[in-house]
Amino acid sequence: MNNKQVKVYTFTIPANGAFPLLVISDYFRIQSATGAVDVNGDTFGTLPDLLTGQGLENTPYNRLTFVDKSGAPNTVSVLCSGDLFIDNRLYGVVTISGDISLAAATLSAVTDTPKARTLANVAFQGGRVQAAGANASVVQLWNPTAGQRLVVRNITASVGSNASIELFASTAAIAGVATYAVNKNLGGALSLAELRSLANAAVAGTVLATRRLLGNTTEAFDLLEPIVLAQNSGLCVATTGSGINLEADFEFYTEAV
Repeated sequence: MNNKQVKVYTFTIPANGAFPLLVISDYFRIQSATGAVDVNGDTFGTLPDLLTGQGLENTPYNRLTFVDKSGAPNTVSVLCSGDLFIDNRLYGVVTISGDISLAAATLSAVTDTPKARTLANVAFQGGRVQAAGANASVVQLWNPTAGQRLVVRNITASVGSNASIELFASTAAIAGVATYAVNKNLGGALSLAELRSLANAAVAGTVLATRRLLGNTTEAFDLLEPIVLAQNSGLCVATTGSGINLEADFEFYTEAV
């Protein structure tokens, strides 16, 4: 470490004007600026059109001159130091240009948070109760809507007596009157996805999981990743035998496709 101080200088450059900064150092970094600036150093020439986060290291200088390129008064904050000042934070407005290799899921995670989905009126929760009948009890979440997919995050089920249940994918809506899940942003519009239930002898679909439940207990299907329902697809919870009360609940959010 040399004996040159680390210091931040803040100043305003007139529109299209210049501001001289008399400082002896080896490193500078623009901490913030209203617009682009040219930076002229007495030892390195001119660096054109610099923006926030840009600068120069390992280059001794005795004077810097900042020239506004924005055409308006330009408030600049610059850090000067005798050694490289490390600051790897991302803050303010981040601009990504050119090709990037980040997965879409990585980028969406920045803004796609549970609270943001609720405030955007795309998060829902709902369930149905199917009374015991002569056939298996089935509760279904069904997506009838074009241009929308359902991302199911949580499924719970309970039975009135000891029973085996199945979670399975379906390609047809079961009969019965549809109800609609409640918006988690209370007061928001109900979901377009349908909740259906029936005592149905013809339970068919691709089984995803099975559970053995004690009566009057609740079981959650643990999902490491969500289950995604495209248009005209459904997710069912069903008993494998007849004469059993069944309740199933679904938590999900919607995405445009």
